Amino acid sequence: MRLFVGLPVPESAVYRQVAQELVAAAPSARAVPEGAWHITVRFLGEVFDARPVAAALDSACKGRPALPCVVEGLGTFPSTGFPPGKKARVAWAGVRASGIGALASAVEQATAGFGEPPERRPFVAHVTLARLPNPADLRSLVDRHKDTLFAQGTIDRVVLFRSLLGAGAGGPRYDAIHTVHLGQP
Repeated sequence: MRLFVGLPVPESAVYRQVAQELVAAAPSARAVPEGAWHITVRFLGEVFDARPVAAALDSACKGRPALPCVVEGLGTFPSTGFPPGKKARVAWAGVRASGIGALASAVEQATAGFGEPPERRPFVAHVTLARLPNPADLRSLVDRHKDTLFAQGTIDRVVLFRSLLGAGAGGPRYDAIHTVHLGQP
């Protein structure tokens, strides 16, 4: 099974609206399907048995609080170089949530023995809106949406997702196979 750990974000029509603008600006862009928006905390890749991963998540997340969050502003990866957004490959909405770095670190440590090695790059809380197979100049959109409020609310669960590639015309399908609720003892 192809697995990853994600945090569902508060819903909003703004994700779809900005993703549509991204596709209009860069026709090769592939927007994340509606309703699949989340923060990826850890990509595991192929894992034979999800049960030990689920148990590790239970242990790492037990008793952790839910996190108030704000999803705001448009950014791109790579974010290095000057000017940012000139050769975008991924467009995303930024996430601010006190304690999200500690939660991500706990998840990474708990799942380090499963699947692919953890990312070496620092964790950046974001919601991917579109992937661009051909780099594009998105500077004007990034500037236009630097203060756009996508959503605000609470991150209240950590989910182990199974990613089914080629599941439909809209891209991969993400099935929740285990959920840990935050804010519960």
